Amino acid sequence: MMNIEINIDYSEYFSTLLGLVATLLGLLIAASTFILQNGFTSFKYNRNMFLKHYSNLSKLLFYGFGYMIYISITQKYFSNYSKLLLIIHIIFSLVFIKSILDLYSHKGYIKTLFSKRYNPYKGRLRKYLRYIRNNGLIQNVILLTAIFIIVIYPIWIAKLDTGCFWLTEKSAFLSTASLFIYSIYYLISIIPEFYGFSIQELENIVESENDTNNKPEIDIDYKRELETLKIALIKNGYNELNPIAPKPFLDGELTNNLRIGDYSEAFFVINIRIKDSDVFQTRDAVEKYAFELYKSIATIRIDINSFVLSIFVEIEGDKQRNIFMRLNRKDLKELILRNFTAKDFVNGIENKLFDELYRDL
Repeated sequence: MMNIEINIDYSEYFSTLLGLVATLLGLLIAASTFILQNGFTSFKYNRNMFLKHYSNLSKLLFYGFGYMIYISITQKYFSNYSKLLLIIHIIFSLVFIKSILDLYSHKGYIKTLFSKRYNPYKGRLRKYLRYIRNNGLIQNVILLTAIFIIVIYPIWIAKLDTGCFWLTEKSAFLSTASLFIYSIYYLISIIPEFYGFSIQELENIVESENDTNNKPEIDIDYKRELETLKIALIKNGYNELNPIAPKPFLDGELTNNLRIGDYSEAFFVINIRIKDSDVFQTRDAVEKYAFELYKSIATIRIDINSFVLSIFVEIEGDKQRNIFMRLNRKDLKELILRNFTAKDFVNGIENKLFDELYRDL
């Protein structure tokens, strides 16, 4: 890419930019207020999932506006402090990259739920990147182009012009101008995208839903939420939720049935049939499965906050044994943040019950 020549009055540009950013900031606040206070009443399902998307988008735009304000003020009143400009640019670049990747990853998560795309990975990083990939070629080209033009290109231009990486007036102009155009694009798309999500959601409503029951003030269709949870888990590789696709487990198999209905709690009935009666090996395998399943559940945005695993272990020649675990979303997130091993995670669950065969191991 060639080093372009720019002939403008930078002082006038940054003064004008301050006024424009202030106007856009007002529009962003108005759009965010509309969506958060009024708009989400049009969503019958998956409010939490869409709220997360607009939260990510709003953060990205606010960070961008803050950066343009800082750069404009610094250029206008402290133009000789090139090191300060570079520090501001580096800090913003790190925040911007993280924010835009979060936005695209969650957007890919929504597209995965409402399409035939899937995400087979259970590792946090690989799952995060796969959701970004699921946005499609065009969206990912836009993503990479935005990162290059806003973050990398201004520094590269400064290096060509001055031989060092200090942010110059020209590179500050390129960075803020490209960010301004990008912010305009996303700000304009907020409302159309909102209605697009509404239509997309309605097109995926199960026809058999019953709307005649009395509804609470906040209308949550728990059946639909549970169906969304099941679809998301299957797309994340939990094919055993399909009764005709049991999962190999030790020397036997595992099936998982999520109870679907008007329930405010996600209740999984997990059946394990094995031949090996090694209680230590069996408990370890059950704990690892429960740990991975709970971690996957924690990443799925639904309006259900209680999750039960009722596990039945049937060993050849022995009676059926039961293991029970219940976690609410708050405790689940706290346990995951502690980076426990599977055993430590299960031990940290307060509401659990193990058959005497697997107790105190």
